[in-house]
Order: sequence, then structure tokens, then C-alpha cells
Amino acid sequence: MNALCKTFLILLAAIALASCGGGGNGNNSAFGGAPVITVSVAASPASISTNSFTTLTVTAKNPDGSPAVNGAEVQATLTPASIGTLSGAGSGASGSTAVSSLSGGIATFVFNSSNQTGTAHIIASVTVTTSGSVSGSVSYTGAVNVTVTGGNVQDPRLQLTATTQVIPQNPFIGLAQLGPDFATNYLGSPYIAEVGVTWRRTNGELVGGTLTVNDSITPTTNAVLSELDNPATPWTGRDKIPPTVEGNEFLTLVGSEPVDVTGGVGTIFVHSTDHPGTALLTVTAVDPDNGQTISSQLTFTIAGPSTGLPSTVHASSNGTAYISGSNASQSTIITATVLDASDALVADPNTVDNVQFQISGPANNDGRLVATNVAGIQNSGTTVVAATHNGIATAAFQAGTQQGPVQIKVTADRADNNVDNGITDPVSATTTVVVSDGKLYSLTIDSPDSGAVVTTGVSTGVTENPVGSGDYQITISALGQDRQGNPVLPGTVIGFGDIDSPQVPLAGSAPQGWFQISGTRGDPQEGGKLFTATDGHFTTAGGGAGPGDTLLVIGKATEGAPAGNDDLETSDKITSVNSATSLNVATPFNLNDKTGVIANYHDVLPYIIGRATFSSIESNSFTTSGAPGIATTTMHYPASAIGKAVAVWAQGTGTNTNTSPGLTDIVADIAVLVFPGQAAGAFLTASPDPIQGNTQQFETVCYYDGNNRPIPNYDISFAFNFNGVGSGSADGVSQAGKFQHLTGPNGCVTVSLVTASIPPTTGNQTPTVTFSAGPINANSGGASQATVTVPIVVNAAQLQVSCAAGTASGTGTVFNVGLRLVDASGAGMPGQQITAQCTATPPGSVTAGTILPTDATGNTVAPITVNPSGTVGRCVFSSGAFPNLVAAIDFSATGAGTCTGGFSPPPN
Repeated sequence: MNALCKTFLILLAAIALASCGGGGNGNNSAFGGAPVITVSVAASPASISTNSFTTLTVTAKNPDGSPAVNGAEVQATLTPASIGTLSGAGSGASGSTAVSSLSGGIATFVFNSSNQTGTAHIIASVTVTTSGSVSGSVSYTGAVNVTVTGGNVQDPRLQLTATTQVIPQNPFIGLAQLGPDFATNYLGSPYIAEVGVTWRRTNGELVGGTLTVNDSITPTTNAVLSELDNPATPWTGRDKIPPTVEGNEFLTLVGSEPVDVTGGVGTIFVHSTDHPGTALLTVTAVDPDNGQTISSQLTFTIAGPSTGLPSTVHASSNGTAYISGSNASQSTIITATVLDASDALVADPNTVDNVQFQISGPANNDGRLVATNVAGIQNSGTTVVAATHNGIATAAFQAGTQQGPVQIKVTADRADNNVDNGITDPVSATTTVVVSDGKLYSLTIDSPDSGAVVTTGVSTGVTENPVGSGDYQITISALGQDRQGNPVLPGTVIGFGDIDSPQVPLAGSAPQGWFQISGTRGDPQEGGKLFTATDGHFTTAGGGAGPGDTLLVIGKATEGAPAGNDDLETSDKITSVNSATSLNVATPFNLNDKTGVIANYHDVLPYIIGRATFSSIESNSFTTSGAPGIATTTMHYPASAIGKAVAVWAQGTGTNTNTSPGLTDIVADIAVLVFPGQAAGAFLTASPDPIQGNTQQFETVCYYDGNNRPIPNYDISFAFNFNGVGSGSADGVSQAGKFQHLTGPNGCVTVSLVTASIPPTTGNQTPTVTFSAGPINANSGGASQATVTVPIVVNAAQLQVSCAAGTASGTGTVFNVGLRLVDASGAGMPGQQITAQCTATPPGSVTAGTILPTDATGNTVAPITVNPSGTVGRCVFSSGAFPNLVAAIDFSATGAGTCTGGFSPPPN
């Protein structure tokens, strides 16, 4: 039993010896004769810098010193993994582990250091397979340390060299990608550094072929990159107006990009921006020998004039605060941005405050400032201090009970960037905070745009719900503001309503004039309920008005009223109609005292009276915090109402703060528009197409919305284009303008179209007439919603000739041959050149003189000389524009003073 135990212990010792790094000596007969291998690892060099590499040689020997078996696997392992990467020769992979194989007892690896310093520990493990009575795999190990020191930022395989690493700050960088000049963006620009990339293999040879490296630069606020323009990609932006950088890699500025390296050499361009500082260029590539990712870096200085001290201060605020107790935001943030002389953010002082905030006006304002100083202690009052963080300092303004604008001044010290020790060289800026009570003072319907709707007859805000039902709706929104111009408080009640009847659409009149009970001589009694109008027809127009109808008084100058009557804009219910010119309402009119004095301008205000018969508006609405000061509602109307006029009103309750403080004021706004169609897909049609020129035609133009529903009561615009020759009118209006008739219920209108003096149409010189829904030229007050262009065609029909008696001239006779070119309608065609080719029986001659172009009536004269008189001959005339039209004149021996001819083609 003891002998057996001893034998087992000897066996365990043998196993342990076979597993030790460095191997052993002699034969290991217990494992079938596998030798004990000695493993050693050497690094050359043993100390490298960051972003560098060293070659590791692993040597494996048998006990007798002979090389270990060829093909045995060797695995190298690196710790820590963050210090670099390993790769085996020819393995194509890199990482914290790598694999190679023995050849002649040697295997090689490459250790590539990262930008981390320290000690790299590499263990190499050689695995061999045993044979004999016991078979299996046995590993032997060796190790080496490589010291990584700081200092190198470029891999020796990937070298970067720059024409300069100091580039001036570029104040024109914003123009560098704008054609046609592309300011500062050219080869040799002082604001560009050219960087050469040299890429080599581990053995020092240049990498062949064309491979790609990747570059990037940070921060891009300081510098950006470009590369050589690639001739294989066309510069598509060259021919645009103005030219753009599209397709030109040199002009296109980026933060990172792939760059081609051919034959081991490539080029990168570093462009400075308008921000001084430093920028780090990083270039990475994949080593084609071992698959390692290698990188190199280069630092650039963007030089500016700054000393780092404050040079400019910008002050800003959210702009709005409400008085204490208003149940709204009663404070706002004041921001100070401090820049140095290079327009870069100043460096943060860290130990001192460098910005002072101060309430500079009005005097005795009861608001206050609050800020946190560099020590983290809050300070408050009319003057506070704070330190910048990334060049920005902030303070809070807290409102008191006083309304109105408050000026906040922010100051830095150009002398030392320190305000704690006093300010000796101040640089400052001022911002304004408007403090108000949030109570309703003014109201404006801001959507839809009534002017755009009237101009085009459609709106993008229209929906049909459900689709195909003919039930249209559009969102109406109004902005409420307090007396200081701030949005009113959330929850403010705004009422909405509309009038759509009675009305009769009228060409040449704005929709407001379509309402039958309307006028321009209204006179609301300030503070009372009486309304009179010297042009009123309250009892007869449109069937008359009655109790329950709505009176809209338009008081704002922006809506056509005389100035000084904004306070009288209102919507009110009629309680009684006294006469054709007098009625009473339910709610007293405002005092019109916004100037502090009651103003009565008498009968000067536009007004509308009526009711909503086929449309409806959801009311009331409330302002919300999500859209400050905005109240919205929905107006519903049938598709059959498209194109009819509608007067929409929004109204709320305010408080008089002028002659009668505390008295309730009505705050209102009125917008007159038409019920719009759907804008998306709206279109026009015109027939006939084309139009026969130089005659009267009757053209039918139709307007439809995006749901193919007709748009009635619309005045179509038109404009002729005669290419400089010709004239025309549509619906009695010359050259360009609007039809005098509106589209009918089917969305169509038929008008007389008259054109004259148009030459024959050829090629791209065809005259046209364009019909549009809205102005054709956006500069004339808004772009058109839809257009259709119809060509005007003029084709020659006849070339007429006439020959009067000749006049003797010497031995010959001169004939003035009359020529006339007419179109299909019989109208003369001006400005056309006619040529003559003449022949004669020898020895006589027939010759043509100069033929002028046809005049406004299509006529011209061809002087023909027959010499001697009585010579038999012929002249053939043709039109240059219409060579198929040919006419001829014959000269005979008899009747020497006469000629004969006709026209071509012959008349029907």
C-alpha cells in the first residue's frame, strides 16, 4: 500500500513539472515521450512610447536546445487590455489575445501601444500534443514586460505632417461654403493647413494601392476638415445659382470623413473656424499586415487676438415675468455670455465672481435679482454677482407688484475678469424684462391668415371629416395679450362666433362688402348701448335685422377703420331695431379711452350685421400654458359654403385702466374672410387649350380645391406673355389683372379673351396666358395657390400677292408687288420676313429689290424690276417662318406693263 502511494505522488510531481513555464529537461516517458519545452519571450525594444509598437519574439526549445516542433500553437495574452493590442504575424486579427505558430522554434507577435502609459505584461503559451501510452495536450509558458512611456501621439506606421499647426482664427468661415466666392476656401488659403498622411507597413515599406483612412477633428467649433476633390464625383453644385459645394469634396467642410491614401500617401485639409483654441486631428487605419487598428494625432492651435480677458458681454432674458400674486411665472432667467477678444467664451475664474447683475431701471423698482456666487452662496438684491461656467453666468429676476419694462445690466471687468475686487474697466450689456399682470387687454385672430385665404380661396388648415362627407372644418386661433404685450394668463376665457348671412358675392368688392347689412358709417355710443349708422338699412337690406342678430363693429385701423378706435371693436347682440339707421345692443360699448381721454369720432366705423345660418363655431375656449396666450376653436361648414364670406369674431373680458378704472372692457377682434377650400392639391383648368391667337375666344377657367370641390365667388387672376410682340385682354381687362366676373357655383367662369398683333408661333417663342388663384408674382402680395398656362397659337394661312401696273424706268419696268401674310382668322401677321426668287428668259432679267418685314396689318411691298420691258419671267415669294406658303407673279411678253399672280394656298 505504501509503495502504491509513493508511486502516485511521483506521478503527480511529473504532471506538475510538465505544466510549469520554462519547461524542464530530459524525457517525459510517462506521457509517451513528449519533451519538456523551455519557453522564453523577448521584446525589441522593451520600452516604447504611447502609440508605438514593438516586436515580440517567442522562442520554444527542447531540453537538448533544439527548436520545438514546427506548427505548435502559440497564444499571447496581454494585460491590462487597455494598454494596447497584440497581433500574430500574418494572423489578420488583433486584440488582447493573439495566436501564432512555431516555425523553427520561433513565433513572432506585434504589441501596439495605445495612448495609455504603464507596464504591459505579455504571457506566451506554447501547446504541444503528447503521444504514447498517455496522450493529450501540454502547455508551456513564458512572459515578458514592456514599459510604455508617454510622449508619442503618432504611430510610426501612420505619420502626419502639417504645413503649419498654428492657423489664424477665420472670421469668414460662415462664407466658406457659399458660392460663388467660397471665401477663404481655396488651396493655399492662410486659414487652411495641409496635412500629409504617410502610411507604411511594419517593415517600413509604403502601403501599396488605394486604401482608406478615417479622420476626425474635435472640437468642430474650432476647426473642420476637407479632402482633395475626387475627380470621379462630378461637382453638381457648380452650375447652380448661386453655386454650391455639392459634389466638391475640397469645398465641403466636415467633422469626420474617410480619405483615400494612394501609394501610402494621402492629404487632409484642416480649416480654422471663427473660434480660437486648440483642435485635435485623429487619423485611424487598419494595418494591412495584421489587422491592427492604428492611429495618430496632431494638435492644431487656432490663434486669435485674445488675452483671455472679457471683451464682449451679451445679455438676454426670457423677456416675460408676471407680477407677484398673478398666479403665473413671477420670475425669469437673465443670462450673461462673456466673450474674449477672439469671440471665444472666457475661461472660468473658478475662485472669483466675474459677472455683476444690476437692476438699472426704472428707479425704485420693487423687483429683485437672485444669483449664486462662486462660493455657492446665494446673494439677492438689486445688484448680485456670479461666476461664469463655460463662459455663461445666470441670475434670476423676481418680479414685484410694479408693471412695465425693467432693465437689467450685466457687467464684466476687462482688467482682470474679477468683479469681487471692484470693476475698473467695465464692459456691459442690458436686457429688458417686461413685467405685467397677465390680464386681457388686446386680442388678435392669428389663424387662419385671413388675407391669404381671401387671396387664394383655400387654406392648409382645412380638413374634411369624415373624408368625402362634405363636412369641412378649420381651426381658428386668437392670441390674447395684456397691456404690456405679454401673453395673457392660462385659463383666460375667449369666446368665438361668426356671421355668414345675409350676403351676395360681388366682383370687385372685398368679402366684407358682400354682407347685405353692412356699411362704413357706424357710430357706437361710447359707454352706451345705442348704435346708429347714417348709411344704415337695418330694416330692409337682406330682409332686415332683428333682436338676436349679431352686430360687429370694426374699430381697428388694420381692418379698415380710422385710427384711434381700437377700443370700439366689438361683437354684440342686438336687442331691438329702432329704425333703418338705429338699434340697441345688450352690452354697453367701451369708452374708447385707451389714450386716457374718451374719444368720439362719430359715424366713421365699418360694421356688419347678420347671423350664422350654415356654419358654426365651437365656443367658448381657454388660453393654455402649452401655447401661451393662445385660445383655439373649430369652425364647421359644408362644402357648399366654400367661397362665401364669413366674419369671424373672438372676444373676451378685460378691465378698464384708463378713465374708469375697474370698469369692465370688451376686448375683441374681427376677421373677414371666405370659407376656404382644401389647399393641398388645389388646381385650375382652362379650356380651350391652346387658344387661337389674333381673334376673340371664349375661355372657361375653373378652380377646384384639393378635394375636387368647386370654389365659387373667386376672382381669377391672369397675365399674358407675348414675348414682346402682341396685345390682349381678358374679361375686358388689358394685359394682366383679375377677371371682372367671379367663378360661379360650379367653380367656373367664362370670359372673352381677345388677342391681336401676334406673330406666327414658332418653337419656344409661343405666347401664353397664365391663369392663377392669387398673384402670379409673389412680390405682388403673396404667391398663387394654383396656376394653369395656356399657349396662344398663331398659324399662317395665306400668303396673298397683288400686282399693280408697272412704271417705266429706263428700258425696263418696275412693279410694286403687294404682299400680305394672314393667319387662319384672316388677321394680318406683323413682323414677318418674305423673300423673292425671280427667273427670266435671257437675255432679259427680273430682279427683286429690298422687301421690308410685314407691318402691323401683315402687309409689305416687293419692288420688282423687269429689264427690258416685255421680258418673260416669274417671281416666287415665300415666308421664312412658313415655307409651305408660296405665291408667284408672272411677267409676260404681251402687256409689258402688267403682271399676274395669286395667293397660296388658294382660299376655300
